[in-house]
Amino acid sequence: ENLQLWNELADTYPQAINACSDSSEKVSLYLKLAKVLSDKLQKHDDALAAVKSILDIDAENMDAIRFMENIYTLTDNNEELLNTKARLAELTFEMDEQKGILYQCADLSLNTLGLVERGISFLEKIIEIDDTAIDAMNPLLTLYADAESHEKYVDLLNKKLLCVNDND
Repeated sequence: ENLQLWNELADTYPQAINACSDSSEKVSLYLKLAKVLSDKLQKHDDALAAVKSILDIDAENMDAIRFMENIYTLTDNNEELLNTKARLAELTFEMDEQKGILYQCADLSLNTLGLVERGISFLEKIIEIDDTAIDAMNPLLTLYADAESHEKYVDLLNKKLLCVNDND
């Protein structure tokens, strides 16, 4: 009975969206539809389609991107989760929050997906944002050593020594 009502609600949203001319109102309706589809009906692919419709209207809608992140986490779609987190990092301007997302991207790249080059690029981005981020330098030094990237290793080691000496 409840499931039928949720299905009915999900079925009525497209008409409401089509009847709506205000784009912010459409975004709101698409987000509500996505929540019903994902949370109540477990129709994650349909929910993603609704969220992608939001991004067609507003490519930088953080609510939609975070919703995609949640769905990809729920469905263990790690490749898309990584792409979505990377997009979140691009659109986040608060340094500590951005670094936190980039650390998640590096971890997902290196430890879940085995994408070493991509993981390295996320760690490098953290250091680009905060050149005192020793916690990004340490794994990056190991990765540079493993890849025999001697020039990058030396440059980063010098940067780390400057940080450590500044703290002494």
